Amino acid sequence: MTNRNMLEGVALCSPYAQGDLDNLCGLYAAINAICLVSAPIRPLRHSHIEVLMAVGVGYLQRRKWLSDALIRGMTLERQRDLTEHMAEEAGRTTGLKLSTVQLFPKKPKVAKDIVINVIGKSVENGSALVVCFENTLWHYTVLSGLSLDRIYLFDSVGLHWIKRRSFGICGMGVQARHCVPLASLIEVRVILT
Repeated sequence: MTNRNMLEGVALCSPYAQGDLDNLCGLYAAINAICLVSAPIRPLRHSHIEVLMAVGVGYLQRRKWLSDALIRGMTLERQRDLTEHMAEEAGRTTGLKLSTVQLFPKKPKVAKDIVINVIGKSVENGSALVVCFENTLWHYTVLSGLSLDRIYLFDSVGLHWIKRRSFGICGMGVQARHCVPLASLIEVRVILT
């Protein structure tokens, strides 16, 4: 791995920011991941983003999850379903074929180094990763790059990076400042045909 490996889209677009009084970081994480992977191929126009926002809010409302999402945020399962739904809609809106994959669908015990390697390979392949940080932040964000000492974020509240040493896997017996449930890692990528 090079000293610093970043998704190309980081230089081509900026993350959308969530409001100060809502807990819709999951919705913004899905939008930001889609924007980030689409930017090098077909940047999304503001009108596309407005459609995605409306689709996401409508989806949460139809599923009767909107009120809960606004107040408490989203469960990992709801986040996965929302991200998948929004990627499908982005594909219909833009003509791009997007894929979402939950990287660790079961609850395995996987070492931090292996997870970091999986993140690195995903970024190298042009994928963004929606993830939930627990413990300190309790926040959904998008992983957009790695360096030897940092994990870079494409984030809705202005976070730019966390230190790799402060990253950990929830339930592994290690207290990490930024604990990540493995089930929260959702890879978003454009499928080139």
